[in-house]
Amino acid sequence: MGRKRNHVLRIVVASAVLSCPLAAPAADTTLNGATVRFHLHRDYLIVVQATLNGVGPLDFLVDTGCSTTTIDPELDRQLKAPEVGAATVALLAEVRRNRKVLLNEIRVGSSRAVAFPVLVDKLNEETALVPRVRGILGEDFLKAFDLLIDYDRSLLSFNEPAPEGERLQFEDAGTYRGKHTFNRVMIKVSFPRAGGRDAVLQLDTAAWVVELFPSSHISLSSAGVSSSGRDPIITSDMSRCAYVPTTMRIGAREFKSVTVSLRQNDVASDAVGLLPAAMFGSIYISHSGGFVILNPRSTRREPRHNSLELAALAER
Repeated sequence: MGRKRNHVLRIVVASAVLSCPLAAPAADTTLNGATVRFHLHRDYLIVVQATLNGVGPLDFLVDTGCSTTTIDPELDRQLKAPEVGAATVALLAEVRRNRKVLLNEIRVGSSRAVAFPVLVDKLNEETALVPRVRGILGEDFLKAFDLLIDYDRSLLSFNEPAPEGERLQFEDAGTYRGKHTFNRVMIKVSFPRAGGRDAVLQLDTAAWVVELFPSSHISLSSAGVSSSGRDPIITSDMSRCAYVPTTMRIGAREFKSVTVSLRQNDVASDAVGLLPAAMFGSIYISHSGGFVILNPRSTRREPRHNSLELAALAER
């Protein structure tokens, strides 16, 4: 990819919102069901068109791994929305403080949220992956809906009834540096080849590979791993990531030969790893019921990674 980072995990760990008569949270949010078509960029990134305060449509990433909806500084200057506070944001490799502004409305298709505060932050890593993207629809927006993400048909449906399938409960909060975090979708995963060790991974629509952070304390062998018909997996001791194929179990389903990235450097996150949503043909996230359904009949394969892309990731 020619860059040192392919994904930014954004967690709001503390925030301060100034007094504002329009800034009440969920009670002032109006929701409508809808189905919209999305563009799948690089075979895993979901891009939809959104309208903010009547401006748009604009390209936005749909990112369940981002706790707070975010817009870029140029769009902030264009909208001239009132400032309503600030938030401390934990990224993969740093923690920084950013301002928040209040939007009158965010609309995706016919689904909308009103009187909605958003974060203002530079999107350098995101725009390097998806040119012209102007913001991120984070979990604070998405959690108001029961979502059906259909990768095979490139459709995103709001407030659809639950389909058939195994219901896996998820955790919607965590802890980072002694502070509570919110707007999470954390799912329990086990690795039979690591003694059946469990890890609670964050379901992430902006991740392209299963990733384990050092805090998972899960060790997977990286010796002699390659498979016919695929590019070799990078396992250099000099890299900060090793990529290994292994078996992973989620609920009653077992996934074989899943590429897992093992990070060796510390990560600013309340999760111990990432579970890429693009592994599945479709995903249903019931925020109202606190469960997900991962399409068990999917024939979708994990995104193919070539050696140049893996080498770029290993530099992170």
